[in-house]
Amino acid sequence: MKLARTLIPLLTIVPVLAFGACTPDDCPTGLVKCAGKCVNIMSDRSNCGACTNTCSSGEVCSLGLCDVTCQITPVFLTDCGGSCVDLTSNRDHCGMCSNACVGGQVCHERYCVPSCPSGFTECIGACRDLMVDPFNCGTCGASCDAGEICVSGSCELSCPVGFEDCGGECRDLTTDRDNCSACGTTCASGEVCVLGVCTPTCPEGFTDCSGSCRDLDTDHLNCGSCGNECGVGAVCTAGSCVVTCPSGFTDCSGSCRDLTIDHNHCSACDAACDPGERCESSVCTLSCPTGLSICTGVCVNMSYDPTNCGTCGTTCTTTEACVMGSCQDLE
Repeated sequence: MKLARTLIPLLTIVPVLAFGACTPDDCPTGLVKCAGKCVNIMSDRSNCGACTNTCSSGEVCSLGLCDVTCQITPVFLTDCGGSCVDLTSNRDHCGMCSNACVGGQVCHERYCVPSCPSGFTECIGACRDLMVDPFNCGTCGASCDAGEICVSGSCELSCPVGFEDCGGECRDLTTDRDNCSACGTTCASGEVCVLGVCTPTCPEGFTDCSGSCRDLDTDHLNCGSCGNECGVGAVCTAGSCVVTCPSGFTDCSGSCRDLTIDHNHCSACDAACDPGERCESSVCTLSCPTGLSICTGVCVNMSYDPTNCGTCGTTCTTTEACVMGSCQDLE
């Protein structure tokens, strides 16, 4: 009985797998064919949101939209060459940018692993929990709409604090002239909704924006002027959109970064870890998951690695395979 030669070098910097080359014509669930290549339009800056929609210079593709910085909610995304990716699950950027999983491996919790653990499903090389994942809800590639969350594999509307569900849409009953104080309560022509009461004009310090009284100094959706929406990671301060980062994140050239785990900004902005290292607790270090060992600065599985079989440096011959840490004949 012949044994297949197996090599599982996790966390090794390797060339990106040509995952976009699709045969046959159909692309895997979650990918779209653009110019004969399967791409993820949620992160591909040359096909952002749709084929041939290229983001401008200085922009990144974040969840299918061109923006100046990557989304940090509902999942924290990292800029990898203009593509915003989740380093915890992206097989081409697993744990850090350009660290591609190989040999059929998938990415789970920032590590390349042979297969997804119980309770997770492989979706384009990533391990996903289909019960709660808003981008793979119930099945791979089934994304919930904006304002929805994934509950037990189904998308459900979830309104933020201060908003109410009115016919499947989240509405602010204190300012919405079509739902003033209650869903379906519409203000008369010429009136605006102020604190849930229909009134003829907006109070001092507020501006009428399509029937809603807005504070242009602080309103994220109407910053400085009606309809001027601040981008991802920015807030409206004194009528101008400025980058602000949540607790635990730092503004690095207009992008919110977690300096405790960001490979390109470890402990400080632009302090990048070396290839093969990852950022853990603000320190660049080579850290191997359970079952792997460090050999010449690389994490290897000595149970199956033919160049480090059983011990570092022990190489099996061309007629042998490494099985459970021992070189065995292929025949």
